[in-house]
Amino acid sequence: MRPLLEVSDVKIEFSHSSGPSTAVDGVTFDVHEGECVGIVGESGSGKSVTARSVLRLLPSAGKMTSGRIAFEGEDVLGMSELRLREFRGGDVGMVFQDPMSSLNPVIRVGPQIEEAMLYHSRYGGQEAKSRVVDLLARVQVPDPRMRSRAYPHQLSGGMRQRVMIAMAYANEPRLLIADEPTTALDVTVQAQILRLLRELGREFGTAVILITHNLALVADLCDRVVVMYAGRVVEQGPCREVISNPQHPYTWALLETARQMGAKGRKLFAIPGSPASAKDRIHGCRFHPRCAFAVDRCRDQEPPLIDLGGGREARCWVLMQNVSPDLTRGTPQ
Repeated sequence: MRPLLEVSDVKIEFSHSSGPSTAVDGVTFDVHEGECVGIVGESGSGKSVTARSVLRLLPSAGKMTSGRIAFEGEDVLGMSELRLREFRGGDVGMVFQDPMSSLNPVIRVGPQIEEAMLYHSRYGGQEAKSRVVDLLARVQVPDPRMRSRAYPHQLSGGMRQRVMIAMAYANEPRLLIADEPTTALDVTVQAQILRLLRELGREFGTAVILITHNLALVADLCDRVVVMYAGRVVEQGPCREVISNPQHPYTWALLETARQMGAKGRKLFAIPGSPASAKDRIHGCRFHPRCAFAVDRCRDQEPPLIDLGGGREARCWVLMQNVSPDLTRGTPQ
């Protein structure tokens, strides 16, 4: 069965005064109907840029130089402006990182949700107005009728994010892109927002792309995970298998940082160095300067994505299945 979304060998460059830099380099993944896919990586890994490219929302300095993006077989890059306006917010909804900057501060939240429906002409004036309260109730906003008359600054961060989710689901999209939807929220609210996304995905049958830096957050929500580093996909596969048995050292390191949070009597594990930027010119594997298991080949040749079977791939010369348990125990603690 054809995937709902196909992202194939996408390459995105940004122009700078010092010359172009590659932010996304050959990214390929699919999203199927009703599936939740997590895209994980540190800041600068290219995950948000990849997500924005699906909606053709790249900044003016960014340009997709190669690759293909298709939605239900339709070429997104070939869409007319009229079709693109329907595609954004109609076929695909998006929840951005900071709801305060995404919501209009001088308009009440109810009319903003209503406007999203009227713009796409999927619901008439009175029907759209009556759906606002229902949508706010579905995203678990207390006293939805009263809150629909509130301004964004009168709501908490968690409530504003729920409003953004209601707006994204207003036209019952086939795909929802959630870009770091729990940023700046406390742990309890983070869990509530993620649970809400899971429940709404099942209720509406909507496929979800979750962008996050925290691999542990995708464990209960996502069916598959795509791990990115320095603009490249370094590992992908079924979420449970990747989390229980990571094969790329970067994936393993991300999980170690999460697993040891709160461990008593042990120094927290940290990935050494800083994430590679798009401007860095790294020979060989892009992760090797920070990798505890790198060998000479890692410094000389960039590895391809290796098919591990069962829908799993990893871009590494030294897969974790080949690393001695003694070496993993000997990494910095």
